[in-house]
Amino acid sequence: CVFCSCFSHLLVAVDDDEFFDGERPFAAPTLRPMITSLKSAALSIYWPHGSLLLNRSGRPPPALASALLRLLRQLYDRDMRRSFMGGASAWFADASRQQTIESLAQRMDPIVLDAVQADGVEAAATASQASSASAAAGGGSMGGGNGGGLPLSELPEAKRVASLLLRMPFTLSFEQRLRVLRRWLHADREERLSAMLFGQTPHTITVRREHLLADAHRELKGFGLRLRSPLRVKFLGIDDLEEAGLGEGVAKEFLVDVLKAGFDPAFGLFSATPDGTLYPNPAAPLRIPESTQLYEFLGAVLAKTLYEGILVELPLAPFFVSRLLGRTNTVADLPYMDRGLYDSLMFVKRYDGADLENMTLSFAVEQYTDETLPPERRRQVALKPNGENVAVTLTNRLEYVFLVSHYRLNTQMRRPCDAFLRGFGEVVPAAWVNMFSPHELQLVLGGSDAPLDVDDWRAHAVYSGGYHPEHPVIKWLWQVLREFDGPHRAATLKFATSCSRPPLMGFAHLMPQFCVHRATDEEGRLPTSATCMNLLKLPPYESLEVLRERLTYAIEAGCGFELS
Repeated sequence: CVFCSCFSHLLVAVDDDEFFDGERPFAAPTLRPMITSLKSAALSIYWPHGSLLLNRSGRPPPALASALLRLLRQLYDRDMRRSFMGGASAWFADASRQQTIESLAQRMDPIVLDAVQADGVEAAATASQASSASAAAGGGSMGGGNGGGLPLSELPEAKRVASLLLRMPFTLSFEQRLRVLRRWLHADREERLSAMLFGQTPHTITVRREHLLADAHRELKGFGLRLRSPLRVKFLGIDDLEEAGLGEGVAKEFLVDVLKAGFDPAFGLFSATPDGTLYPNPAAPLRIPESTQLYEFLGAVLAKTLYEGILVELPLAPFFVSRLLGRTNTVADLPYMDRGLYDSLMFVKRYDGADLENMTLSFAVEQYTDETLPPERRRQVALKPNGENVAVTLTNRLEYVFLVSHYRLNTQMRRPCDAFLRGFGEVVPAAWVNMFSPHELQLVLGGSDAPLDVDDWRAHAVYSGGYHPEHPVIKWLWQVLREFDGPHRAATLKFATSCSRPPLMGFAHLMPQFCVHRATDEEGRLPTSATCMNLLKLPPYESLEVLRERLTYAIEAGCGFELS
């Protein structure tokens, strides 16, 4: 317990350069077997038979379990930033246990996650004890039998697996956890679609394209859990005339466009890092009075896209996603926000001169870094009581580095992140996504970063309007896509679906299916698309060369629905 607590505490102060290049506190060859042993010890919290971690009561001491799991999570996060374990598989449980956990998780009522999240670590060991006692007494388990008629959510194994998914999700592969999430989402969607058969009608809203975000917020504010239900959207265009199209397909376009408008840095709710990733603008409340309500609304909309299986290309900053997962950022996350500030803090941290006080640094920072704000709005904020009068010295500089990083990465974003997560959780419970790392959640929301597999794309495509798999134009289309380079393939996919990334685990999971429709054969007509339906409208061109030329022009023009 002392080792885990001290190691964990040290990792908060050790930056990535010290950890990886300086091999502090341990070199990678020492860390690998150490982590393997720590992982085995942590798994024994859930399967405790014969474990040396158990105390006289047959449970692991709560302090030890908490410190051990916290340390493993910190080491796993380091490994995800810069691998030293040799790949994600080094963190997995053994194969048979993985299969058992995945099977139990898919059958488990996901509401158990919320209960276990509140219960704490010790509940897992208690559940393990109860499971063992039940088995010894001849009771059933989730693996066989029905536990004496108990609901699945009340069986001890359900709590054990829920705790594992929340605290040691990396013991399952990303694909296994993704299947679990998709199973939960699919089951909930099916339940709500069944309700439609008994008279429940979809929610219908009307929005103006010129005032999309404001109208969407007005129409959907306070929907909460009802946002899981099917949504139909009427768009009003020029002169408030109703556009053609009404239904769940148009709803996809609506959701994607609302997120684009809300996350646009020009609007002011979000800022962009030098790398182009997005995070809540700390100064947003000064310019947008209803910013908190809009953050909550956008969180709900993003969760709605996840719930419906709609991929959205939002380059969310890793430290923002970490906050959404309930994690506390550290100085190691600061380069993603402000590399210059990180370098400055590292200079202070490693300064070996005796005149650090001459830099006239104090425990205070400007509240906002937005230089477009008037000076009177950019006041100083003390990082600790009377901090503006406390000089930074060689003795307290580590505290200074920690407090500056904590303020910029956590304190300053707390309110918008809390609001965003509150809205998100009203549609998709936060516990459902807490089993992913920040990078993994970005993939869940935006699709795979792997190269496009044209064969998989073709295998799961459908056709309409007279096209079929053996039609010459269709054969030419797939030949052109194979000959395209990666960027042109991605551009074609975005042209048709609004997202340049394929769905995780293949095109079988694209909803609705990618469809190629035979368009009219007017001379000179270009391909068009209906991204709301993942539909490519392709005229019957007379040759492979003409198809390649027209498709290339269309995707490079960046237009779809209106281009003809």
